[in-house]
Amino acid sequence: MNIHIPRPESDELDLGFLGRIRRLNDFKDQAETIAALGESLDPTTDPRASHVVPLARSLNMSLGQFARQHTLDSYHNAYTSEAVSHTDTATQSLYVWYGRRGPIIEANFCPDCVHKDETELGFSYWRRRHQLPGVTWCVQHMSALKTASRVHPYNDSPFLLSHSVIRPPYPTEISDFVRQSRVGTKYAEISLQLLERQSSEPLDRVTQTIREGLTTLGVHVGKSRSSRYRTLADLAAEVLPRPWLIQHFSPKGYSRGQDSFVGPLNKTVGYMGSSGVNHYVLAQAILAEYGLEPL
Repeated sequence: MNIHIPRPESDELDLGFLGRIRRLNDFKDQAETIAALGESLDPTTDPRASHVVPLARSLNMSLGQFARQHTLDSYHNAYTSEAVSHTDTATQSLYVWYGRRGPIIEANFCPDCVHKDETELGFSYWRRRHQLPGVTWCVQHMSALKTASRVHPYNDSPFLLSHSVIRPPYPTEISDFVRQSRVGTKYAEISLQLLERQSSEPLDRVTQTIREGLTTLGVHVGKSRSSRYRTLADLAAEVLPRPWLIQHFSPKGYSRGQDSFVGPLNKTVGYMGSSGVNHYVLAQAILAEYGLEPL
């Protein structure tokens, strides 16, 4: 079967690129598109990430190169047990990432980017940098991102889903406050830098940096959860709106209460298990607010 495969745009997300191929070839859905690409798929490849390998091959790119440029792999794999090249870990981490996820039902886009794309390219596409946890604004246009809600939103373009936008869980003034704050700016900056990293950072080095920085500031880093001690979560709540912290830093799958972000954020000191990449990024952004440079 001859399939028309365009060149991906800069920062174009893999699933969005797959959706663009679907529309160009008039395939019914994502499954049919993946099946059509399957002729070049290694039969031993885990089907949960079956679209990534043939997309890379169709573009004559290595899996590692495609993953670094068109997936969120570099972000999700930013901190690991030891420093490794993203080229070496792309296959495993991509399968884990796609394999553990349920159906994707939300996707973010910038209206200004969509307008620019439609005007200059004749179509709009999904960008990786718009899907980073907690970065609720476009760093290029400094405008609030919109969230489209539907099952498999990347099947269609942002322009086609502009009517499916849902209301944010908190007032836009909160997102504006975070965007304009030094901590929010640093958080976005570090998050974007992780997308471009060629290798991961050892997690124990990250936790040690956070732990030493908090100790310098006189902030509690021990295992005790007593309210007598000032913790990293307290620092976060002092400089950032609590609704934003609750929405983006609470554990997945748990009810979101006033203090639901506290545990995962305080775990970044390394004594009580691990946290999400976004928690380590926020911890570094907060330390930078106090003059302690992040990794």
